[in-house]
Amino acid sequence: MKEHPERLGKDLLEDLKGESSDVVREVKTRLEQSKLREILLDGKNSNDCKLCGNTFSKEFLVAAHIKPRRICEEEERLDPNVAMLLCKFGCDELFERGYLVVDDHGRILENKKSDDIVPMSYAKMLKGKACRGWSSGKSSKYFVVHREHHEQARSRA
Repeated sequence: MKEHPERLGKDLLEDLKGESSDVVREVKTRLEQSKLREILLDGKNSNDCKLCGNTFSKEFLVAAHIKPRRICEEEERLDPNVAMLLCKFGCDELFERGYLVVDDHGRILENKKSDDIVPMSYAKMLKGKACRGWSSGKSSKYFVVHREHHEQARSRA
């Protein structure tokens, strides 16, 4: 007979009794991240998500790196064109994980498939739309790297 999930959860939490459930850690902080967001918001309290096009309060928007930050040169990390505003309601995750990429003409493409119905239906809804963060000669080079990076990752999987 299977054990009830509530019971399993209680057993897992028992291990923490007598200890603090908090831990102190040393972390690296991306110093440019908040500045990029500030630049992209342009002093506004709301702005458009550059993938879905919906307008959101700034609390629901992130400065998402187009070219993955971990492969950016220091100079690129300070280029405002390396990032765009994306909403926290799916666009940031789908772009970050490579489910969505942008072609050489600024159109959104599906790049990966999943058995998860909701994210994939959201990706299908955006497919073919213009990415409002794409700009020829400015951000376009970063979109190429993003797309190639995720296409390579997909082919390795």
